[in-house]
Amino acid sequence: VDAAKDSGTGEIAKVNPEAAAKPAAKEAIDKAAADKKAAIDARDDLTQEEKDAAKSTVDAEASKAKDAVDAATDQAGVDTAKDSGTSEIAKVNPEAAAKPAAKEAIDKAAADKKAAIDANNDLTQEEKDAAKATVDAEASKAKDAVDAATDQAGVDAA
Repeated sequence: VDAAKDSGTGEIAKVNPEAAAKPAAKEAIDKAAADKKAAIDARDDLTQEEKDAAKSTVDAEASKAKDAVDAATDQAGVDTAKDSGTSEIAKVNPEAAAKPAAKEAIDKAAADKKAAIDANNDLTQEEKDAAKATVDAEASKAKDAVDAATDQAGVDAA
């Protein structure tokens, strides 16, 4: 009896299942987050501040998804948490605001200046055309500087 008991408890002690579903789900969530953050970093239309804010949102969604995976009690719950989390991460699509706003301000300033040039009756048409061409060239340079800026300070300076 003792031998059978010892053998049985020994075999029971050897049973040590390896967790696979939850770690795999978390790995999929981490990969989705890393891919999304790389895509955000690759966007030239965003300032660094806009990129940082979007990546923080990605991190928050990934954390929520992993918490949901941990809370799941069965495979269906793990799958739902993983799918929902990766879907929320994929939805993070920051809108570029700083650069378009700066370009709009440049366009408005150029239009205002050209209107003032047109209203100046002391200038000949040729002088007006030359001045407006200079305004257009300066506006184009300013927009190029906005495009080249990587952060809000650079956009503001441009």
